Order: sequence, then structure tokens, then C-alpha cells
Amino acid sequence: MRRHVPLLRTILPRDGGLKEQPMLEEKLKQAIVGELQRQAANRPQALKVDGARDAGSSEELTVNGRIDLGALVMVIAGSVAGGP
Repeated sequence: MRRHVPLLRTILPRDGGLKEQPMLEEKLKQAIVGELQRQAANRPQALKVDGARDAGSSEELTVNGRIDLGALVMVIAGSVAGGP
């Protein structure tokens, strides 16, 4: 039995909106780096983040200290779910 599968062009926006939005991987990187920078700013004695400025072009980030995993998980979940 053959099922009807809608063509990709009928699913994608005509204005090319998806091309302008960051891909999921890029959104996750931005969310993670942003949250780690926020945590480091709030507790500079407990957390240090190096390489965050280059995170967009690099695949490496150096993090030293304690991370609030609960807050980091919430930011990642929000990013995946399409939150701000």
C-alpha cells in the first residue's frame, strides 16, 4: 500500500523562513553557552567559562567550576521546545 506523503515544498514556508532561523544544533549551542555565561556572571568565584566568544565558530569551550545542572537542563529543554 502506498501512502501519500506531502511534498517538502508544501511543508516549508514559501518565504524561506527556515533558512534564516538557526538550526537546532546552533540553537542548542547558543542556549548552553548563554546559560553557562549567566551562571559564571552570577557566581564568578565558583564558575569560569573560557572560549564562549568563539563558541559560534569553534566546537570547544573550557568550563571550570560548579554548574547548576537543573538550570542548564531547563534552558536546553526550552531551546528544544522552541522557547526564548
